Amino acid sequence: MVCAVRRFKIRLASLTVALLFVCGISANTEISALLEEADEVRSSNIPKLTSILSGLALKRSSMTLYQDSQYQYLSAYQKSISGNYQAALDEVSDLFERSEFIDLKYRAAHLIMSNYSIQRDFYNGALFISKMDDLKQNVTDQTVLFEGQLGKMVFYQEAGQYSLAMKAASTLFRDEMDQRHECIVRSVLVESSRESRS
Repeated sequence: MVCAVRRFKIRLASLTVALLFVCGISANTEISALLEEADEVRSSNIPKLTSILSGLALKRSSMTLYQDSQYQYLSAYQKSISGNYQAALDEVSDLFERSEFIDLKYRAAHLIMSNYSIQRDFYNGALFISKMDDLKQNVTDQTVLFEGQLGKMVFYQEAGQYSLAMKAASTLFRDEMDQRHECIVRSVLVESSRESRS
């Protein structure tokens, strides 16, 4: 009788551990899917981004380190696009300093550069272009690299560095891009070319 009770307790404990493991995987899969969705809509649907991030804020304690870093990047992005530049800079600077994930670190540097550009602080923005250049050899996601190069092109144009903007734009034409991005690149090329001659 004692052995049967002991076996039952062992089976129950094993089942509980297995159930917790499966629930943990399921929760992390759901979090990953929400983070991916938030990343996809980050520029095109700000209310949806805000809504997803609000829901994810309640799940941060269940996130892996990588998921929490993704969340922090998207949260800083949402603050930036909403015009709260200093809060965005504080959050994304923290991510840049502590992140072990090169692609996210590169994206953080890109967002910092963009925030400085919006505030017309081209000196500090240029410092982060240098940091992006230091990281780019180890970035694995080609979309992240493309977006970074696009950001640098816009930064140079805003800073009045038209020859650098044209150089950045020219390198982008080596990559495949959608119509929206192609339109932006061509526009920068035309404007920068005109401005450099005036």
